[in-house]
Amino acid sequence: MSFVALTPAETDADSPLNEPLFTKIRNNFDALESAGVTGGDAHDHDGGDGAQIPQGGIAANAIGQGQLKTASGAISTSSTSQVNLILPGGQYGFYPQTKGNFGLAGVIFAVGNIGASYVTNITLEAATGTVYAQQRYSQASPPYKVGNKKWGHFLYILVNAQGDIVASYEAEDPPYAYNGSPHNKKDSIERIQAVPHPFADYHDKDPAIDGLEIVLVDLTAHNTKKWKEDSAKQGKGILENMGHINKKGSIITPQELGIVDIQGFTDRVKIRKAI
Repeated sequence: MSFVALTPAETDADSPLNEPLFTKIRNNFDALESAGVTGGDAHDHDGGDGAQIPQGGIAANAIGQGQLKTASGAISTSSTSQVNLILPGGQYGFYPQTKGNFGLAGVIFAVGNIGASYVTNITLEAATGTVYAQQRYSQASPPYKVGNKKWGHFLYILVNAQGDIVASYEAEDPPYAYNGSPHNKKDSIERIQAVPHPFADYHDKDPAIDGLEIVLVDLTAHNTKKWKEDSAKQGKGILENMGHINKKGSIITPQELGIVDIQGFTDRVKIRKAI
């Protein structure tokens, strides 16, 4: 069956809608319906040759794996009790990879109340030493501002009174970027307040009760790129190579950064200098 052209007379406003006209219209639709396009057939898509599409494959100009904008982040804990941690990729994250001597690791469950917002949580427990989980995710939102300062990399640490790191989080994106409600603006109070830090056990609980402090480390003057590269050469992530980070560095007040009061953030997260 081939395409049937309509003559001007047949499409004129004064032309009667006769049976031959309807037959041709029907035949045209039948021809379009039955015409299949397979890989290698020369045809046009808005100026592009459809023959470039491989048989049963994806168009040549489709986004390849290497072209997808992704980033990776990691979390860790040395606690021998179960700890709930927010993964950086949220609903845009791939399944995390883990490393270390685990007592427990679970992505789809949590122990206790981790707050009112939807988050991608992982529950970890170390048998000995420190355990790690890293997650690659689709990235779309940088850069971010913390108050009036542009933040290039986020490092949160949960520190005990002796200055030991109990748990940590590092990523180019903060935990509230892809967790919580996507309807709130990127750096809005509502967005930050929904997931103010990655330590989900303390979303509704003051860490000071357990003798702990949540710290957001200011890395804005730090060469994080070199830090990551040097760590990677050793087969490590940066959370495995934090010896030079001052866990009790001098405090930067929210007022210095122009941050307004944000429940769960300004009252529970201390911002400290890296070195």
